[in-house]
Amino acid sequence: MPRSVPPIAARSAAGRTGASLAAAHSRPACCQASAAAAADAVFCAECGSLLLRCSAYEECGGLVDASGFCPSCFNLELYLDSGAARRAKVGAAMTLPLIVANAGAHGRALFITEFWVRQGAGERKQQELPWERLDAGQSAPWTLQTQPLQQTGRQGLEVILVAASRSRWREEIFAVAANLEIGVEDDGKVVVNQTIHVAGGETAGAGHTVYAPIRIEGEDRGRGDQDSATTAPSPLALTRADGFERARGLRGDPQVGRVDRTVRLAWKGFSSDEAGPPGPILTPDGLLALGRSRIKSRGGVNDARLVVRDAGGALNAALSEEISRRHFDLFVQNGALCVRAAGQSGLRVGDQGLRQGEVASLSDGERIVVLPKHPQALAIDVRFETHHGVVEQVTLTRQPDVQRATLGTPAAGGKS
Repeated sequence: MPRSVPPIAARSAAGRTGASLAAAHSRPACCQASAAAAADAVFCAECGSLLLRCSAYEECGGLVDASGFCPSCFNLELYLDSGAARRAKVGAAMTLPLIVANAGAHGRALFITEFWVRQGAGERKQQELPWERLDAGQSAPWTLQTQPLQQTGRQGLEVILVAASRSRWREEIFAVAANLEIGVEDDGKVVVNQTIHVAGGETAGAGHTVYAPIRIEGEDRGRGDQDSATTAPSPLALTRADGFERARGLRGDPQVGRVDRTVRLAWKGFSSDEAGPPGPILTPDGLLALGRSRIKSRGGVNDARLVVRDAGGALNAALSEEISRRHFDLFVQNGALCVRAAGQSGLRVGDQGLRQGEVASLSDGERIVVLPKHPQALAIDVRFETHHGVVEQVTLTRQPDVQRATLGTPAAGGKS
């Protein structure tokens, strides 16, 4: 069962070797200060970087990178517990007691949804966990049992955790990995050697592989051995397992590509007073709002305005009134562009109907039908421009495509 995170003094050593997952993804202090100083700030006042806020920013105060990783929410740590002290024999299995800890300081829970282990060149095998939720400050034990060790020397071991952070109806899922080598010496002593790939940046050793040995032994302790047994949990380095995420379809579509938070959205078929300029979603909550109300630059609450007009530009006031003031939201989640129905009349995305509050991911060539009961009245076509597996631009085309020159009639709802 989950328990309080132990006060582990080795955390500082873990940070020096790159084991701190949160530290590797933290945004610069100047960006944090700019975001805190102004709720509507979209660029850092000092370095000019984009300020991409976590979907749970009001709780965690975290900024995310292009992938959406929030170091405040995903402050996940993995430890080899002190109970690992033992010898190993060739032909026998070995047990490694682990501790999974949520070291977050902002009260955000993490949900461990998958746990995978691979020994040597074998296949990854999913493990069953008796627990899932880890509140901030909690840890939970899990014992890993290896396959029989066939020989002395080094044998690789990979541990992958899939964790989710949830905020209301939104969720971000990431996979992290610890890569170990189990070295069985001729006399039966065991060395667990971490393989740490240090992230780029200004960290000492960035871009290189670091090996951090942890000697675990127990039977001969106190009999003259110079090496001390492991008496406290030892931190294991965690790195993003983005290749695993892609292969499993956890983030993005392996066939279509991954949508990052920095993706450029471009409007087509809208007039200048019905949609804002092209660019990424930079709203404080990470949501792009579309509906009957005016756009923000015109005193409204939306990022794009939806009203029904014919091909000649004439307003259909009756059908326009069926569009909610805020009809749906667009946002990036888990490497995909998603839509959430906010209006009572719902939406249709391709062949899928969405009721109020329901969410669907969007694919290249998808069509969002604004009023399912009147499918020809207004729709938005979605097209992706993808390079090297990353969606660089999403073009949102209004159907019917009404040119600005024909848009002279006031929309329904006045200034609402």
